[in-house]
Amino acid sequence: MTEYAWPAVLRPSRLSFYLQHNTLRFVSPVTRATQVLRRGGARWVAEASFEPLGRVQAGVMDGLLAALAGSANTVRIWDWRREYARRRPHPVLPPTHHRAPDRLRPLPHLRPGRVPAFRDR
Repeated sequence: MTEYAWPAVLRPSRLSFYLQHNTLRFVSPVTRATQVLRRGGARWVAEASFEPLGRVQAGVMDGLLAALAGSANTVRIWDWRREYARRRPHPVLPPTHHRAPDRLRPLPHLRPGRVPAFRDR
């Protein structure tokens, strides 16, 4: 499993986080009695919405989704809802602006200093 860093050019317009519990529910077809089984392994889920993306941003998003390979890999994201700290006029920069730890890998096609070329049709 590879953990990728979130591309700095992508910024969601809406973002929500919630905890998804690992539960099963059984309903008896005869008595309609309900039995709930709670298992360990809850996970955090993030849902992000974006305004219409430009060509470069859409290409970066496509590359990120392809690199994730379904649920085989993960991406580390920033909580943009809390971008500003209390009582500080300056924004707190997301972790993508700092030196990423060695275990985070940038997307292969987004090496620093390389801008993808697109032709207008």
